[in-house]
Amino acid sequence: MVQESNHQREQELYAHSMNSKEKEDLLENERTMIASKLAELSEEQSKKMLQKEIRLREDAQAKFVLLEKVSKTFFCPIPMGRKQLLQFEMFERKSEEPPLLGTC
Repeated sequence: MVQESNHQREQELYAHSMNSKEKEDLLENERTMIASKLAELSEEQSKKMLQKEIRLREDAQAKFVLLEKVSKTFFCPIPMGRKQLLQFEMFERKSEEPPLLGTC
């Protein structure tokens, strides 16, 4: 009777241990899947941000080239630096009078 009780208790402990192990394995798999998905989303966002940065730089470069052409065509040639380019971009947004970029 005592042996049978001990044997039954050992089986219950083993079953409980196996259930705990299975639960831990499931949780670990879920953590791994979440980490993988998070890394994938982070990579996608990084790519989108890089593409947007490239597009913005190309737009700024195109505006700068256009501004240089306009300044050479209608005004005396003015060496244009970053500060003047930023002033011109602010002018485009506000639709006010153009900034004074230089004089002949």
